[in-house]
Amino acid sequence: MDYATLRLPLPLQEYIWRAVAREDAVALNALLLAAEAVDRRGWVDTLEDRERDFTDPESNPATDSLVVFTPSGQLIGYGWIFTPLPTAKLSFSFMEGTVHPAFRRHGLGTFIMKWLVQRGSEIQSRVAETQLRLLRMSIPDFLPDYIKLYEQHGFEPARYFYRMRRDLSLEIPEVQLPANLQLIAWNPELDEAARQAVNEAFEDHWGSIPTNSEHWKMWVTEHEYFHPELSFMVTEGDELAGVSVNKIRAAENKAAGIKEGWIQTLAVQRAWRRQGIASALICASMQAFKAAGLEYAGLTVDTDNFTGALRLYERLGFKDISRIISFAKTINPE
Repeated sequence: MDYATLRLPLPLQEYIWRAVAREDAVALNALLLAAEAVDRRGWVDTLEDRERDFTDPESNPATDSLVVFTPSGQLIGYGWIFTPLPTAKLSFSFMEGTVHPAFRRHGLGTFIMKWLVQRGSEIQSRVAETQLRLLRMSIPDFLPDYIKLYEQHGFEPARYFYRMRRDLSLEIPEVQLPANLQLIAWNPELDEAARQAVNEAFEDHWGSIPTNSEHWKMWVTEHEYFHPELSFMVTEGDELAGVSVNKIRAAENKAAGIKEGWIQTLAVQRAWRRQGIASALICASMQAFKAAGLEYAGLTVDTDNFTGALRLYERLGFKDISRIISFAKTINPE
């Protein structure tokens, strides 16, 4: 990507445009925090995550990112593309970006969006034969300016997700599993089995692509938010039937002024479904959160999840507090 040849509308030529570099991590995180202070998405970025982006195997920052600076050197906007390894059924590039609130409505966001679509389309056009190629973006449904921008560039709502929360001061049920199943604390020796179990459990879910071991370690078990002492597994003998990967998202808790434990991933393998495993994992997680001094449990759920997850969460006392729209744009091979 030759950033020197970007075709910039005249009003945007005063700005400096290039790929993101490692030395931009602090400034980029400051931009994201400034945007969050206005947008209130509930996704509070951290400097550690920005540093992690530069080693994420799903992106090449030198070709798959765009940042914009004022002439005085302030970073005021960005776009970045992440592309997981495709499967025979699906390939997608997940795109993100924003503009500093003080510099919005000047055409910066529109240009970044055009660049994201162009670059994402180039990436997907080179993917080997697969059934479906998508560009994807997500945003809460209470941010109409983002939604309008996405729709203007050919994106359509593809899926809806609830962000849900449960008050831990309410009674937490005790769930008894069949005698052949054991609820155990997170066992780090089973990390790889857990990754495989999650991939298997989500194989038929919308938009899911298997997570490789490098990505699993980076964003799950070696992430500073992961709390193994608050996470659980269900086994049958030597086999792993289900897992609950739990985190405490400290930056988001601080910004919201709450004490919440986060059920990041709840997965039950198909052979063990409908035996109360999901309920047992959730209730054990809530009990652990409460014992750790947390006041709420949170999670996100696909509202069209075919396993009935939404109904289960509602029965266990979770209530939706916001809705996230996953937008998609189909890319047809050339």
